[in-house]
Amino acid sequence: MISKCKLCNIEFKSKPCWKRKYCSRMCANVYKRKIERIKECPCCGIKFFQDRKRKYCSRGCMAKAFSIKMKKPFTCQECEDIFYRKRGSVKHPKFCSKKCFGLNLRRKYSHDDLILSYD
Repeated sequence: MISKCKLCNIEFKSKPCWKRKYCSRMCANVYKRKIERIKECPCCGIKFFQDRKRKYCSRGCMAKAFSIKMKKPFTCQECEDIFYRKRGSVKHPKFCSKKCFGLNLRRKYSHDDLILSYD
Protein backbone atom coordinates (compact mmCIF):
# COMPACT_ATOMS: atom_id res chain seq x y z
CA MET A 1 0.00 0.00 0.00
CA ILE A 2 1.31 3.46 -0.90
CA SER A 3 0.63 6.24 1.65
CA LYS A 4 1.58 9.90 2.00
CA CYS A 5 3.41 11.26 5.01
CA LYS A 6 1.30 13.75 6.99
CA LEU A 7 4.30 16.01 7.58
CA CYS A 8 6.44 16.04 4.42
CA ASN A 9 3.92 14.62 1.87
CA ILE A 10 6.43 12.03 0.61
CA GLU A 11 4.91 8.81 -0.68
CA PHE A 12 6.10 5.64 1.06
CA LYS A 13 5.23 1.93 1.03
CA SER A 14 3.69 0.24 4.03
CA LYS A 15 1.60 -2.80 4.79
CA PRO A 16 -2.16 -2.10 5.10
CA CYS A 17 -2.30 -3.60 8.59
CA TRP A 18 0.33 -1.13 9.89
CA LYS A 19 -1.78 1.98 9.22
CA ARG A 20 1.31 4.19 9.09
CA LYS A 21 0.76 7.94 8.74
CA TYR A 22 4.41 9.06 8.59
CA CYS A 23 7.37 8.04 6.47
CA SER A 24 9.73 7.86 9.46
CA ARG A 25 9.87 8.13 13.25
CA MET A 26 11.47 11.53 12.92
CA CYS A 27 8.46 12.86 10.94
CA ALA A 28 6.07 11.35 13.48
CA ASN A 29 7.90 12.97 16.42
CA VAL A 30 8.14 16.38 14.72
CA TYR A 31 4.46 16.31 13.76
CA LYS A 32 3.35 15.37 17.29
CA ARG A 33 5.53 18.06 18.85
CA LYS A 34 4.18 20.71 16.46
CA ILE A 35 0.57 19.88 17.31
CA GLU A 36 1.29 20.11 21.03
CA ARG A 37 2.98 23.47 20.55
CA ILE A 38 0.31 25.17 18.46
CA LYS A 39 -1.12 27.81 20.80
CA GLU A 40 -3.69 30.56 20.48
CA CYS A 41 -2.67 34.12 21.25
CA PRO A 42 -4.80 35.41 24.16
CA CYS A 43 -4.62 38.96 22.78
CA CYS A 44 -5.62 38.58 19.11
CA GLY A 45 -6.70 34.92 18.83
CA ILE A 46 -4.24 33.96 16.05
CA LYS A 47 -2.86 30.41 16.26
CA PHE A 48 0.93 30.21 16.24
CA PHE A 49 3.70 27.64 16.69
CA GLN A 50 5.17 28.04 20.17
CA ASP A 51 8.89 27.48 19.78
CA ARG A 52 9.75 28.80 23.24
CA LYS A 53 7.78 29.42 26.41
CA ARG A 54 6.03 32.41 24.94
CA LYS A 55 2.41 33.31 25.49
CA TYR A 56 1.76 35.82 22.68
CA CYS A 57 2.20 35.55 18.90
CA SER A 58 4.21 38.78 18.57
CA ARG A 59 5.88 41.53 20.54
CA GLY A 60 3.05 43.87 19.55
CA CYS A 61 0.44 41.61 21.17
CA MET A 62 2.64 41.21 24.23
CA ALA A 63 3.00 45.00 24.57
CA LYS A 64 -0.75 45.53 24.11
CA ALA A 65 -1.60 42.90 26.73
CA PHE A 66 1.01 44.27 29.14
CA SER A 67 -0.28 47.84 28.78
CA ILE A 68 -3.83 46.67 29.49
CA LYS A 69 -2.66 44.74 32.55
CA MET A 70 -0.78 47.77 33.83
CA LYS A 71 -3.86 49.99 33.66
CA LYS A 72 -6.53 50.02 36.32
CA PRO A 73 -10.21 50.80 35.54
CA PHE A 74 -11.96 53.70 37.30
CA THR A 75 -15.46 55.19 37.01
CA CYS A 76 -15.89 58.90 36.32
CA GLN A 77 -18.00 60.64 39.00
CA GLU A 78 -19.46 63.08 36.46
CA CYS A 79 -20.32 61.06 33.34
CA GLU A 80 -20.03 57.57 34.91
CA ASP A 81 -17.88 56.27 32.03
CA ILE A 82 -15.16 53.71 32.71
CA PHE A 83 -11.65 55.02 32.07
CA TYR A 84 -8.15 53.62 32.63
CA ARG A 85 -5.10 55.09 34.29
CA LYS A 86 -1.65 53.62 34.75
CA ARG A 87 -1.19 51.92 38.08
CA GLY A 88 0.52 54.23 40.53
CA SER A 89 0.01 57.44 38.52
CA VAL A 90 -2.87 58.77 40.67
CA LYS A 91 -4.17 56.99 43.74
CA HIS A 92 -7.89 57.49 43.16
CA PRO A 93 -8.73 59.55 40.07
CA LYS A 94 -12.33 60.74 40.11
CA PHE A 95 -12.80 62.19 36.63
CA CYS A 96 -11.99 60.94 33.15
CA SER A 97 -11.12 64.37 31.71
CA LYS A 98 -10.65 68.05 32.53
CA LYS A 99 -14.05 68.71 30.99
CA CYS A 100 -15.81 66.41 33.49
CA PHE A 101 -13.79 67.92 36.31
CA GLY A 102 -14.89 71.44 35.28
CA LEU A 103 -18.55 70.41 34.94
CA ASN A 104 -18.44 68.89 38.39
CA LEU A 105 -16.93 72.05 39.87
CA ARG A 106 -19.58 74.24 38.22
CA ARG A 107 -22.37 72.01 39.47
CA LYS A 108 -20.88 71.77 42.94
CA TYR A 109 -20.20 75.48 43.42
CA SER A 110 -23.03 77.01 41.41
CA HIS A 111 -24.31 80.22 43.00
CA ASP A 112 -27.82 79.94 41.56
CA ASP A 113 -29.23 78.27 44.65
CA LEU A 114 -27.64 80.73 47.07
CA ILE A 115 -29.79 83.65 48.17
CA LEU A 116 -27.79 86.62 49.23
CA SER A 117 -29.50 89.31 51.21
CA TYR A 118 -27.91 92.67 51.96
CA ASP A 119 -30.14 94.17 54.59
